[in-house]
Amino acid sequence: MLMNPVKSKNTPVAKPARSPGFRHRGISALVTGLSSHGFLLIALLSNGLVTGRALAAASTAESEPAADTKTATSIEFAGYIESTLEVENDFDLNADKKNDIVTNEPEVGLSLLLESASDFNLFFKVKFVRLDFLHNETDKEEEDWESVVEETYIDIGDAASKLSWRIGRQEFKDEMEWLYDADLDGIRLFYKQESVNWEVATMRKHSAANEFLNDPQDQDEDIRYLTAIASFKPGKKAKLSAYLIKLDERSFAGSRPEDLLFLGLQSIGQKNASFKHWVNAAYVTGERERSNDTRDIEAYGIDIGGTFKFETPGRSSFTLGYAYGSGDEHRNQGKDTNFRQTDLQDNDFSFNGVTDFQYLGEILDPELSNVSIVTLGYGFRPAKKTSIDFVFHRYDQVEVVDRLTGTNIDRDPQGENRELGYEIDMIYGNKKIKDVYIEGILGYFSPGKAFNPKADNAFSASLEIGLKF
Repeated sequence: MLMNPVKSKNTPVAKPARSPGFRHRGISALVTGLSSHGFLLIALLSNGLVTGRALAAASTAESEPAADTKTATSIEFAGYIESTLEVENDFDLNADKKNDIVTNEPEVGLSLLLESASDFNLFFKVKFVRLDFLHNETDKEEEDWESVVEETYIDIGDAASKLSWRIGRQEFKDEMEWLYDADLDGIRLFYKQESVNWEVATMRKHSAANEFLNDPQDQDEDIRYLTAIASFKPGKKAKLSAYLIKLDERSFAGSRPEDLLFLGLQSIGQKNASFKHWVNAAYVTGERERSNDTRDIEAYGIDIGGTFKFETPGRSSFTLGYAYGSGDEHRNQGKDTNFRQTDLQDNDFSFNGVTDFQYLGEILDPELSNVSIVTLGYGFRPAKKTSIDFVFHRYDQVEVVDRLTGTNIDRDPQGENRELGYEIDMIYGNKKIKDVYIEGILGYFSPGKAFNPKADNAFSASLEIGLKF
């Protein structure tokens, strides 16, 4: 699923994605940010409407039948509390150099949904987060509590015409987060028909609130997007989407911007209870500015896979996947054939478990550019809402070059061999207790012949515990 059409029952209890919001310190700055988005939350608070869930029926004429009274307004609150412990060991592939970190990140999220029977809804979501270092061998610094306004938008819908609008800072997310997983300022139009759902949007990566606050640290880039999506349902639990994404990157601080056009298909779902598939295929064209001219871009990427489910004790499953992003051996000559994703992707998905994870690798986690990835997975369910997955990845470069794109590893290959290495991840998810979620992940990356022969293995571990309310 690429986009969810506007619904009156939003997702206020969902944990916010790790995506750009506007950041500022202190409650007074938060109030300033709210007012800059034009929301009347302070007025609502002062009038005593904040009561967890309040209903206020509007007055109607005595002659009007009671059945026609559809002007109720409701306010809903939700939130979550979570803490994430993370360990990163030898991400520079050098055990002799002290570069390990252990962090704890507590987080609190709150959301408010104001629903009106007159086809008008308002949604607001904010989180408060800090970063503590329990062990730090790097030059990274701890971060004090920050408030991040993630979403502030209004929905305007017309049930009769099946047409609706969403205006403001909002979440853009597809089911695999292959295209995007980000909160962006935007205007989105939904049109729902029996056989197809249409969606058109324009959005920008940079927050208008940051411009208002004139934070120079956030003025390093501005990418604007235009999207058009048509989604079909070939089956009850399957969706096929065709999309167009236009990306216009503005130049800041000496960067070399790109103007890109993505054309692609996404298919996710299951034909029956025993098999689940996914297909992502995209072609990208455009141009990238250089110091004295421009370079044309023409590239493609594909990501396909399937999970076979077995009716055995433990509900075991087996997954096979293959991802490929075209590459370019000649960095500054001729046509640029390096595939790249939208810069908003997170590549987060679940094969058959209860929790999502970085399905292209927890440690390497590369952007799908000049790389091929073979994935094998085995999972089982020890209980209905508990899952354990073991995932293996084999990585190779398409063209042998001395660089990697969008990876967590802080070391480049030597440019002499295409074999990047392999990774093994274990993912544990538990949602047995209502509104409580537990996620534990272990990762191990072994570098291949593409790296220096003395390169060491990398290890990661994380534990996330949260409560929704």
